[in-house]
Amino acid sequence: MKMISSLFHRFVIAALPAPTRVFHDKSGHLKELHLYNKLMGPREREQSESKARSAGVELNDVFLAACYTVVEKWNSMHGKVSKKIRIMAPVNISPKGFRYVVSNQASWISPVTTPQDRADPAKLLRKERTDNIYAAKNRMAFSLVYFFYFCSLFPLAVMRGMCRFLMITRTYVDTILITNMGVVWPKVGSEEPAVTSIGSSKIVNVTGSAPVVTPMGLSLCAGIYNKRLNISLTYRSALFSKEKAQMFLDLYTEEIRNYPAAPEGS
Repeated sequence: MKMISSLFHRFVIAALPAPTRVFHDKSGHLKELHLYNKLMGPREREQSESKARSAGVELNDVFLAACYTVVEKWNSMHGKVSKKIRIMAPVNISPKGFRYVVSNQASWISPVTTPQDRADPAKLLRKERTDNIYAAKNRMAFSLVYFFYFCSLFPLAVMRGMCRFLMITRTYVDTILITNMGVVWPKVGSEEPAVTSIGSSKIVNVTGSAPVVTPMGLSLCAGIYNKRLNISLTYRSALFSKEKAQMFLDLYTEEIRNYPAAPEGS
């Protein structure tokens, strides 16, 4: 079995092109995680939302499209050519009637783009919008939650076999993009999220963080609270230096600010 597995990996799995990885030039065994965040005020957020509406997409689609573009630019800056880029991202699968419920049902998708997709920003936005809509309509097929629940029904030996297969097939992601699933509605019928209070203090901003595990190196988290957009980056110090992490986050936030809208009629 070991010989067959090795031959299968060598001539089948290894022959398949792996997705492009985010460039990093540090190595080590440190387990520390660090976080940086950028805050965009209501005016900047409204401008980004206006661009998204004019392109016929949502702000989440802009987040994801900008991430693909930034990964490609980042790799190019360091002399690395990007081919297929795969990013893991959540999609909102809540029914329409869940709008005023203080809970969001999210599932994970792992869409992939090619250099041809990323060459045209308008085409990239349309692709992300189509992928997200399809994933929301077919949430059973895309949900990792259902997948792991299904796997848990098998005997332990079968589960171990599944895990080994996933490991030898080089299934991995480098970047997790956590998009904003929507504001928290404080009560039924409310049209605006209220500013949360704790005692005599008021929460005016919320910073989120996303999990980072090797072989990823970083993750992005975007969330809207009190009409402000907060984008945070969590990274592993063994793979990224402080300066490189700040540079990547600056590049990403700038890409969101300047991301072009699709031409009219597209």
